[in-house]
Amino acid sequence: MATELGSRLPQDLKAALEDSTFETLAVPLLTTDRQGYPHVALLSFLELIPCRRERLAFFIHPGSRTASFLQKNRICTLIFAGEHFAYYLKGAVRFVGLIEGVVVFVFTVETALQDRPGHAEEDTFLISGLRFKAPESEIGRRRSLREKVASQLSALLPSVC
Repeated sequence: MATELGSRLPQDLKAALEDSTFETLAVPLLTTDRQGYPHVALLSFLELIPCRRERLAFFIHPGSRTASFLQKNRICTLIFAGEHFAYYLKGAVRFVGLIEGVVVFVFTVETALQDRPGHAEEDTFLISGLRFKAPESEIGRRRSLREKVASQLSALLPSVC
């Protein structure tokens, strides 16, 4: 059962975004395609940059359909699901530009929802989330890219991120 939490990143989710134990967790990003159907992309925590309490930035491959749909629609939903937690963040997307060869967006939370088992489901909970498996060299490359993007983003938009 989902409960509305307001228009900020939940504190424990913000902390998880900065915790390396979650680096391989996949985050579904949902937007809509040209026909209005849901379009799903998978981000990793290493492609997300926590900013202020109501914002986070993310980056994706330039030229992707996801980048095109986000630039056109300017809204999306991010789903964070892991062991014992599920959050759905709905919000507006602002195109920042190309940084370090990736397309960067700033996401502003408009509605944060937390999904927890209801009374009839209290013994039912998530035991895992979607996870990526990648060689350590790829994880290291993505960590480095995230740091570079975060640094340049904070220099470009200090009041945003």
